[in-house]
Amino acid sequence: MFQPTYTDDGGRYTYIKQPQICKWNIKKFAEAIQGVVPLAKTVPETKIFDEEYSDYYTKKMRRKVK
Repeated sequence: MFQPTYTDDGGRYTYIKQPQICKWNIKKFAEAIQGVVPLAKTVPETKIFDEEYSDYYTKKMRRKVK
């Protein structure tokens, strides 16, 4: 399995884990800005990530097989 960095001994940044890590980053960003935008507003918005990612990934894969 490819590891882009030697400090990533747990494989956190491997390709297969990118959606999971992206979602984690979105959550952490929402927590960081909660002083300006309450979590009650940002957390529901973070839940659209799975659907958006899936749609984007599907479109990209369809283009590859055309």
